[in-house]
Amino acid sequence: MKHILSALALGLLAAGAQATPIVNSFGLSAPETTVTFSEVSFSAGTLITNQFAGFGVTTSGHHYNSQGNSPFPGISGDYIGVSTTVPFVLSFSKVVTAAAFGYAKNPTTVLVEALLGNTVVESFSQAVTYNNANTAFLGFSGIAFDAIRVTANVGEGLVDNVQIGTAGQAVPEPAALSLLAVALAAAGLARRSRKSA
Repeated sequence: MKHILSALALGLLAAGAQATPIVNSFGLSAPETTVTFSEVSFSAGTLITNQFAGFGVTTSGHHYNSQGNSPFPGISGDYIGVSTTVPFVLSFSKVVTAAAFGYAKNPTTVLVEALLGNTVVESFSQAVTYNNANTAFLGFSGIAFDAIRVTANVGEGLVDNVQIGTAGQAVPEPAALSLLAVALAAAGLARRSRKSA
């Protein structure tokens, strides 16, 4: 229950906080964790979903490719290939207050959204291209979120070096949130009963 209340408090803070978009050549200045997609080896073309969950991140299902050293800023060694215009999602195992990722994309403008429990809590649009170091990393800081969703109108892109900043409590399950709502309602009814007695 304590963990759920902490996550809920982070969510309430997120609702009132203003996120800082991250658009730069390095991402976070001091990430707690960086997932390079070289932690575990796979064959080229392997669909990546939860294989990196132990490192704190899952994806919405994109292809893995190993190219060694990439000429693109933000991409180094193994990476995830994003070959469609369907939005891709990076989900974190805990609520975080900062996260960024290396991104190389055919020239376009992308919509980057911070999500908390599938609800958009902050977003920004950014023109990106595969060879611009100034837009090599995208992300957010200063707000609580548990996923980043990116939508583009052209295919082909690479994702790498997912940086995770301060992590909070584990993301609560929907059933746990329902139990919390019932407990809070019961506490409110009990308080009213005591006042009227």
